[in-house]
Amino acid sequence: MFEKAYTGADGFAIMAGISFFSAFTLAVIIAYFHHISIKTLKKCIIITIVPVTIMGKVMFYFSSKTFPSSIMSFFAGGGFVFYGGLIGLIIGIIISSKVYDQDFHRIMNCLAIPVLVAQALGRLGCYFNGCCYGKAYSGIGAVIHQDIYVYPTQFMESLICVIISIVLLFFPFDYRYILYCLFYGICRFIIELFRGDDVRGHFGLLSTSQWISIAFIAYGLRGIYLKNKREKSLVRNTKM
Repeated sequence: MFEKAYTGADGFAIMAGISFFSAFTLAVIIAYFHHISIKTLKKCIIITIVPVTIMGKVMFYFSSKTFPSSIMSFFAGGGFVFYGGLIGLIIGIIISSKVYDQDFHRIMNCLAIPVLVAQALGRLGCYFNGCCYGKAYSGIGAVIHQDIYVYPTQFMESLICVIISIVLLFFPFDYRYILYCLFYGICRFIIELFRGDDVRGHFGLLSTSQWISIAFIAYGLRGIYLKNKREKSLVRNTKM
């Protein structure tokens, strides 16, 4: 079992900074090897900062069923939901790809593994902050949250993100984004079964994140189907 090691908001902020820097650096490296304009990629990432922040905060207030008292408290108050930030990232890349005439999927394929690295590091920040904790559990690997042993859900997701990022390296570059949606959606749905923080909200029998996970799984499966269909069509046309 792991003893309590939270360092509060400072630890979370430090890990958030490390995760962003690591993901940004890795994205630039991947862009270089896949002949994507690094200058344009940087511009695209800058555009995503606003929608990522807004959607991450909106999803927090939506899932926790709370409302900020002012615009200032909306941004300055605590609370941020990863799925909201991810949706904001997708929205930002849709906008930036239109602005800079880039292929949306190509940019997202470039960002898939960097996002996973950011998640892996970011979840460690969640542990330091004492959020996103698991249900009561006193078995192997349990951690302490408010003097109670719980599932190490932060570490579980961090490890899973590392594994998914490694797995994606063995797939073609053009499949990384849709496979990320599929693999992470499945894993996140399962991890939610072990989460114990009620702030994430529930709708019916499932948590907010589980509903979103289902949407991401469906999106990933649809993307794989369409890509395979397109590739088979190209093969047939080549043979004609």
